[in-house]
Amino acid sequence: MDKIKLNIYIRLWLNVFDKEGKSLYNGKANGDIKVRRCMTMKRTYQPNNRKKSKKMGFMARIKSKIVGNRRRKGRKVLSR
Repeated sequence: MDKIKLNIYIRLWLNVFDKEGKSLYNGKANGDIKVRRCMTMKRTYQPNNRKKSKKMGFMARIKSKIVGNRRRKGRKVLSR
């Protein structure tokens, strides 16, 4: 594999591109790669307890009438 293809594969593997697609590495003519910084991908789920409780908590369930329906049905557990 020639050096150009190898450099492309290594840059893609290291994920060393900024948002505009510009390369963030210092490459030399001999193919040596020095990474300045590597932008890693964020996790898809960023846990936040306050947001979760506002969205799926007891008070949110009361407002959306879920708790009332469960009370009417006679459920022992109304909410999580």
